[in-house]
Amino acid sequence: FDIETIRASTYGILTLEYRYILERNSHLSLFSDMAYIESKALDLISYDRAIGVGAGFTFDTKSGIFSLSYALGSQRGSPMQFRSSKLHFGFVSIF
Repeated sequence: FDIETIRASTYGILTLEYRYILERNSHLSLFSDMAYIESKALDLISYDRAIGVGAGFTFDTKSGIFSLSYALGSQRGSPMQFRSSKLHFGFVSIF
């Protein structure tokens, strides 16, 4: 989901992740997130549910740990669309 697009006064998140370990700091992963969202504005209360699924790859390099994840999300009953997918990457330096 895009940053700052979900406004919530109360929320809960459930995350499930399966990791297939390749080496000490390397693994393949499949993940799923489900969120309950409650938003209060004036006297109105609205409820929503968001779902996200994806896959990732993390591997060890000489300078640190690099990770790459691809995810799709759905909110308000809309279908998951590849044009709205997200690619996340990260790097943890080890020294």
